[in-house]
Amino acid sequence: MSKLIERAKQIKSELNLTQLREAGIRRHREEYEYIVTYPAIPAMSPITQEDIFSGESKEREVQFYTHIPFCTGKCTYCGRFQKFPRQSRQTVDSYIDYLEKEMEIMNSIPELEKIKVGSLYIGGGTPTYLSSKQLIRVIKNLTSQLDILKEREFTVEGSPETINREKLETILENGVNRISMGVQSYHNDVLKLCGRRHTAERARKISKLIREVGFNNFNIDLIPGLPLQTLKKWEENLKATVDSGATCVTAYPLYVGPGCEMVKLPDNMFPSEGESLLMEIMTKEFFKDLGFKEDPVHFFASPGIVSQAQNIKKWKGSEVTGLGISTYNFMNNVQYHNHFGIGRYKTSIDSGRLPIWIGKKLDTKEQISRLMVLGMKRGKINSELFTSKWGPTPEEIFPEIMGKLKDLGLIEIDYPETKLTYLGKLFSEEVAIQFFTDKTRKAYEKVGAKYAGYFTANLPDY
Repeated sequence: MSKLIERAKQIKSELNLTQLREAGIRRHREEYEYIVTYPAIPAMSPITQEDIFSGESKEREVQFYTHIPFCTGKCTYCGRFQKFPRQSRQTVDSYIDYLEKEMEIMNSIPELEKIKVGSLYIGGGTPTYLSSKQLIRVIKNLTSQLDILKEREFTVEGSPETINREKLETILENGVNRISMGVQSYHNDVLKLCGRRHTAERARKISKLIREVGFNNFNIDLIPGLPLQTLKKWEENLKATVDSGATCVTAYPLYVGPGCEMVKLPDNMFPSEGESLLMEIMTKEFFKDLGFKEDPVHFFASPGIVSQAQNIKKWKGSEVTGLGISTYNFMNNVQYHNHFGIGRYKTSIDSGRLPIWIGKKLDTKEQISRLMVLGMKRGKINSELFTSKWGPTPEEIFPEIMGKLKDLGLIEIDYPETKLTYLGKLFSEEVAIQFFTDKTRKAYEKVGAKYAGYFTANLPDY
């Protein structure tokens, strides 16, 4: 047994997990769900752009996201990806046409004339599924039409089987300064069960290429808790990311929802709850020893590097908007979604309107809850800034919840910050959901969702 595994086991033995379970706080791969934003789809209803944008133009910073829904195939842990694997060049070109049309509509709205873009993120799906020429079109649609701050992070997601030198050089030359590659595992038996279309060897080769081309901010995604993973394999994964030259590593716990192929695998193929928790502890200890900083939770960045500026800004309360199907937005205290279905998305744009599907105008109570939920997602909130905006402190607004979380050892007050403890970071989603409003919680429960509902909810046909 390695020293890292021994240390993780010792730390786990000192955590009061029994008390947490008695309080109803635990994590299982078929119950847990990563919280993307708040409130989510189950709490929303139909909304129009006039419900969101009706005022005068004003200067403000926003974070900008563009969604590319195409992939080379469907991973077995993916539950929301329905009909976009292996699409033709013509289909992709048509989608980019609509991204450009959507940008034109967005620029025609007076209230959005003075927005300043603080970060850009092209995600998916797999953006590097696109050809170099298609990537240039997507990037130019942003850089030629938006007022982008000089000091900004610009990320493109990719996968090992779709990245090559030409694409890397293309995006770097066109302003992208961060690349995030989904590796998930460095073991081919695990990758095969996940339905990944690359090998460990390919991931290592592309990692080397990314550094050769000149990316100084390079993230690798891993998933702890995958089938056939062991503690030894997990430690090998952690070492492989460092050997690859990654400056950031993101390690989200596995979630397996009802729409995933992976849910059909027998339980004994997966690490136990305890082993999955050990993997998370190993991750924290491994990167702490290397001087990496964990911010937000599950994101580890080497000294001098910001792990992911867009998420940090969003979870501090920044407004966010973007282009493409299923993109979520938060503008003028309205949380809203673009259409998920490509047909309705295109129909809306053809009519000269933003492709908005559903949303919710947040009252003061929901705005405060949103700040707490996303702050706990990040791992901390600034109580001083919170009080300057809302008056009372978080402890005064949520006395019972804050008291419970402190008693369980999940949060601590280190003025001016209210932050997650070491234990709290292991259960950040479970802490975050404590701040849901009763109304939102009930809306989630109606569709069988506990955390967010993107994957567990029985959504209408979109």
